[in-house]
Amino acid sequence: MRKVKGLKIKRLTFSAVMIFSLLMLIAYETAGLVRPLIFHWLINVETMETETATETVPVDGLLIKEEYLFRAPIKGNIVFSVKDGQRVAKATKIAEIKALSLDAPSGAAIQSIMAPKAGSLCTHIDGLEEVLSPATVDVLDLSQIGTIRKEISAIDGAKNQVESGQVVAKLVDNLQPILICMEMNADAVKAEYLTEGNNIRVKHKDDLFTAKVIKRETLQQKQSVLLSANSYPEEIIHLRSTEFELIKDQLSGILVPESALVYRDDQPGIYIIYEKSVAWVAIEIAGELQNKILVNGDRLKTGTRYITTPEVMLEGDHVSN
Repeated sequence: MRKVKGLKIKRLTFSAVMIFSLLMLIAYETAGLVRPLIFHWLINVETMETETATETVPVDGLLIKEEYLFRAPIKGNIVFSVKDGQRVAKATKIAEIKALSLDAPSGAAIQSIMAPKAGSLCTHIDGLEEVLSPATVDVLDLSQIGTIRKEISAIDGAKNQVESGQVVAKLVDNLQPILICMEMNADAVKAEYLTEGNNIRVKHKDDLFTAKVIKRETLQQKQSVLLSANSYPEEIIHLRSTEFELIKDQLSGILVPESALVYRDDQPGIYIIYEKSVAWVAIEIAGELQNKILVNGDRLKTGTRYITTPEVMLEGDHVSN
């Protein structure tokens, strides 16, 4: 009986081992079939391109430019000959004023306002034209930028009825450099970045331009800077105060997300797709900005496909997409 019982146990054990082995084989084969399906949902493949990443600081700017004021020579009704914002040549008639006159045969006296030089006409007067000018910039207290900006009150000079001596418009010389006063927190931008003489990149809406640092002052937790720009977006010529962005850092080249890095023995690399298979290649990190990595490498070029989700991949995995 013991022999029969032992034989049954051996048979059961053998059957259990066979069943377990069969289940393991099925599981392995199933994994081989399921894994590509999982890849399809979890894998993220990108194509390398030359990109630019920037880090900016939003700042408020106060603009100083060459402005010539037009005053009404007489009291009367003003009619402009050119539109607001239009550029005019020297000696162009920008407006005329009609006033009642008993001495004139028609009963009206007419005075023309002529442009003394070329420039861009602006009919919006803010009262700071003679306070903020390039001629007085040497004595400008940059710490007062915030206060001056809050006191701006635009006056529409394009009214029909004007008084004698009233400022009715101004001519902005848009061929001269424009000065921009900016104020920001002391820790927003490193002091050495705003060193006098440095050229920095400035953004206004979607327009980028270069400006030179003329002067910088620090007071408590604020720092103020005066910039000069020879070339700038045309629309800001008519503004006194507007928002800008300082480009404090910038990277250009092949950029990949930081999450795409795969380290081997402290050597950074990434998974690329080579002949529909995943291959690890070593890279050199040339810079980092806003979770983007500037990478260099012998096998890296525009058009190369790479994996941004390396945690779900193994080298040698087949990639069909």
